[in-house]
Amino acid sequence: MKRSVLKYFGAFVIGYLWALPAFAQFNLSDVYATRPAIKYSPVRRVLNMFSFDAGVGTGQSFYNQDLSGFDLYYRGDDLLIGIPQENGSMDTVAYRNWLTRPEAVSITGGGGNGGDFPDIPNPIPPGGGVDDGILDSANTVSHYSNQDFPELGYRGRARVIPIHMSIFFNYKKFRVGFGFEAEHHKFDYLNPYNSYNGLIGSYVDDFSTWNFKYNLLVGYEFFQFMGWSYVAELGIGKYSLGSAYDKNVQKPTVDIQLALPMYFHVSEYFRVFIRPSYEIRGYSTTIPGATSAIKTNQNSLRVTFGLSFTIPEIRRCPIRNCETQQKHQHGDREFRGQPIFYPQNPQIGQIPQTYQKLRWKRKNLKKGKGGKAAPKPAGNSAGGDNSKGTSE
Repeated sequence: MKRSVLKYFGAFVIGYLWALPAFAQFNLSDVYATRPAIKYSPVRRVLNMFSFDAGVGTGQSFYNQDLSGFDLYYRGDDLLIGIPQENGSMDTVAYRNWLTRPEAVSITGGGGNGGDFPDIPNPIPPGGGVDDGILDSANTVSHYSNQDFPELGYRGRARVIPIHMSIFFNYKKFRVGFGFEAEHHKFDYLNPYNSYNGLIGSYVDDFSTWNFKYNLLVGYEFFQFMGWSYVAELGIGKYSLGSAYDKNVQKPTVDIQLALPMYFHVSEYFRVFIRPSYEIRGYSTTIPGATSAIKTNQNSLRVTFGLSFTIPEIRRCPIRNCETQQKHQHGDREFRGQPIFYPQNPQIGQIPQTYQKLRWKRKNLKKGKGGKAAPKPAGNSAGGDNSKGTSE
């Protein structure tokens, strides 16, 4: 028995070794049909690596202006700043509207009375003077010396409406891009650091303007959950003041932007986003004769809502009656199943709208009420062609 088993086993080994060269020359492609190689447009493949964002939002800018190196002057209800003099005396020139367009105003006379100012459209109720104690006279000048009032400065808010646009080059979870933003800026007033029991009033100026920003943006997608992707983004760029400011004496600082965009993926190529961001920025104002410029912080907090899309690397299927939901192949070309704006499930695509609308007919058929059968949803192939397991 053992000899017969060994005999048959030896015969099998010898036969296998004898036939092995023949099997080595056997090619399965001669028996089974091969799928044609897919052709892709190189231009589309490159464009698919870019994404575009656009949106509009709302927010506030936070003003903070330190005037510790300047004096304040009041004439009636009008507010000005001046350069500190020796022994705390008054200067002969003061400046109004220093927040946007500083304008020199001559001061005649001395001490606490006898000043001669033109009408200044900046009404502030300070509540009293220093040198004279009462501001009833239109010719009375009140001087608040920096030596006696060291906490001179203002802070306040302005409403902003940003219009945001950006383009990104995407590589895996990283992205680098360029952003542009036009910001409608509406100013109201500033409150003093310390009113000194009502002696120092608010800075009031009702103006609006458009500011502009240009940023280099760098981001990283650090988390995904339930169709949402979260990106940490840093922007550094140039901040341009609007027409309400005097650009000859006011120079903006570098704009630094910290953002946390959150994208909801409607489909592979179309998204909606919420973009909270905080910006660190400001500008300096040069006053003639002053030893230092006035530094104004203008940091901003805003939330932007918008749309984001990517150019598809493949065309939509040209066969009108093809209802394949996912990416699929016709010949040597790959196509999308649906427009980029249609909500898509990454695994199964989207049920055709006709199928959704006629669900009630299917229910009636099951109950025996007659009627035509509703079309069934298309599977993962159409016309015998192959489909891929990736949705758009």
